[in-house]
Amino acid sequence: MSASKHPCYGCELGNILISCTKVELSMSKHIYVLCRVSRGVWDSEFYVVVGNSAAFVNRESVKVDRVPERNTEVDGQVLASIIQQEADKLLVELPGEPVVGGLRSWVPRSALAAS
Repeated sequence: MSASKHPCYGCELGNILISCTKVELSMSKHIYVLCRVSRGVWDSEFYVVVGNSAAFVNRESVKVDRVPERNTEVDGQVLASIIQQEADKLLVELPGEPVVGGLRSWVPRSALAAS
């Protein structure tokens, strides 16, 4: 059987694929995305909404001008990983625990925070 058809990652081709995947993952780009922020369940987190997704995110990954009061929302920015890019939008992944719609959401480029 040739190495290119070998089904396991123990062969030379498999090891190359694993190495390439690790390099790609470690080089993923992070950006701040505009979001709506409210208090989380715990003091260490915020509830963040981006597009069709919502997640509980560690406060260290979220920028806000002021901490939202109970039962209110404020504008903010959340650190997200770029998964895929298209001309007018990006697929981003939020850090944290998903609540609505999973951790990934398509956002327009206009939803990127200014550097």
